Amino acid sequence: MSEQLKHYVRQREEGHTKDFLFAAMTNRVDASTVLDADLRMFATKRPLVPVSWLKREASGTTTNKAGQVAWQSVSTSFVDGQTVTNESAHIPKVDEVCRWVSYTVVDGEIGWKYVLKYNADGSLDYVHDSKCDGKEYDPKYEKVIADVEAEVTAEMKRNGTFGKFGSLHTAWRLKKNKLKAKGVEWRSPAELNPGRIYH
Repeated sequence: MSEQLKHYVRQREEGHTKDFLFAAMTNRVDASTVLDADLRMFATKRPLVPVSWLKREASGTTTNKAGQVAWQSVSTSFVDGQTVTNESAHIPKVDEVCRWVSYTVVDGEIGWKYVLKYNADGSLDYVHDSKCDGKEYDPKYEKVIADVEAEVTAEMKRNGTFGKFGSLHTAWRLKKNKLKAKGVEWRSPAELNPGRIYH
């Protein structure tokens, strides 16, 4: 029970509502009974997200090219009172095709996007999650958001900032201001995911 309580507190701090977590705890699904393999994997890794609330958004593949660094990691540890830095890199010998699938869920005013990234052998590499404004998935705001995004893109292309390093923050600032002018309060991913670095 203490482990469930820790998960509950962590999820509430992340912004999930009580109703969402209550549904997750009272309608808990045994992961082994979930027919969809991706949802089964998700249910195993994120037990406090009710899989019945998830909406499959997209799927695809990425390719780790042979001879190129696919990933690097650096870790430090203490051995005999000394700091030891360990670096590792994965450089595939042949092209590796890795599958991914994404799901979304809206809980109150916040939307979550979960991306399951698989290794070339089919094992799960990681589950990445990020928050966005729940209005992004609300049909009521679909047209106004699409119109504003088109305005922002056109404006940034005109002034030469589109696609430049750091332009994402400019796009979000413009989007926020234009939506506010239309009476829509919107929060950017940077606001909802503090500590994350966006380029």
